[in-house]
Amino acid sequence: MTDEQRIELALWRLSVLGPMISARREHGDLRTFFEQAARHHYQHPDGSWVRLSPRTLEDWYYAYQLGGLEALKPAVRKDRGKSRVIASEVAEVLIAAKRENPRRSVRRLIRMLERAGKVRRKELKRSTVHRLLLAHGISGRPRRGSDAERRSFGIVHAGDLWQPARR
Repeated sequence: MTDEQRIELALWRLSVLGPMISARREHGDLRTFFEQAARHHYQHPDGSWVRLSPRTLEDWYYAYQLGGLEALKPAVRKDRGKSRVIASEVAEVLIAAKRENPRRSVRRLIRMLERAGKVRRKELKRSTVHRLLLAHGISGRPRRGSDAERRSFGIVHAGDLWQPARR
């Protein structure tokens, strides 16, 4: 999520909280505000319509009270770009094995690690390994050049290969 999208979401949250923030209230009114606001549908910045729980509204309200608009922005993941499932040692082995032989498939890479005892059987999912390789720019098999020969066999001279006529 870009910083611009985070700001847009924070402004939307503030617009939902607007009546609660600006209203004069007495002791105990806040809970009623949250419950009444939770009965409404709100149009999310992505265009969808959502209902919010009183607890969510309460969290946003107190976050705004403590930190202002900045506190209403969604948090950026601290582990962004890192795999939470694959250990760093295993990830290094996967990346090294793929770079060593770019034609190795994800399935073959997983099998190699399972046989070597680096991971338990069925511990790694193909999609997770693929995502790791994609993040390092080494996903997929390299393409062969357009000038590469693709025939399984070839004849040297014209007329070397004859087939009997059908009758």
